[in-house]
Amino acid sequence: MSIEDQKFPRRATAYKLKIEDVISGEFVSDDFGSYLESLNLKITRVRVMGNVIDKRVYEGNENTNLSDEVDERGGHAFLTLDDGSGIIRLKTWKKDVEKLEFINIGDMVDTVSRVRKYQDEIYIVPEYVKKIENPNWELLRELEIIRLKQIYSQKSNNLKDTTPKISSESKKSDSETKPINNIDDLESVKNQILSEISDSKESNGLTRDELYILIDIPRLDINECINELMTDGKIFENSDGKIQKA
Repeated sequence: MSIEDQKFPRRATAYKLKIEDVISGEFVSDDFGSYLESLNLKITRVRVMGNVIDKRVYEGNENTNLSDEVDERGGHAFLTLDDGSGIIRLKTWKKDVEKLEFINIGDMVDTVSRVRKYQDEIYIVPEYVKKIENPNWELLRELEIIRLKQIYSQKSNNLKDTTPKISSESKKSDSETKPINNIDDLESVKNQILSEISDSKESNGLTRDELYILIDIPRLDINECINELMTDGKIFENSDGKIQKA
């Protein structure tokens, strides 16, 4: 294991899915942890996009505005998201309620979240939430998911065909982020960084930590792409530590 991997453990892939693919999956808890089985994948993190059709904020047992200080012991909030295929709730507690401060009913949001289940409800807990200002991103995501489902299906078929020859350690690596292996991948990641920055709330940019969540490759590779984009004069890091387009 490299020094970089020891310092920054690789995250499980945040699969881009429709809400129906999340809520129709089977939530499993076993000796290896909790995960969602959907599209022949074992999923712990998802990236979904949807319209906010409901928003509730509570402090203890009372409703509260997000501008008020949230009670450390009991503050919580949730959004209800609808992408046309299904409805799911996004839940936050305590200080994480602040992640929803700028989100309102009627907004379209994109979120990287962990999948959870309580009683009979599958819901998501956000690592990152951003408001989508350009409606064209919804169509782009639809097309992207169609392509990704083909990839997920092919990966599943390949695993089935070679199951006797694959060790448990090899299977585990499929759910981890993959390093950049060629120039085309490098350029693709650069374009994704520029795209994520352009679509950030009010174009104020993103921190490196936010980019680490949104892009499923090792941090060392993301930093390499950021540094090259800075050298090319395409982006810069402002005094608040956010990366913006030049």
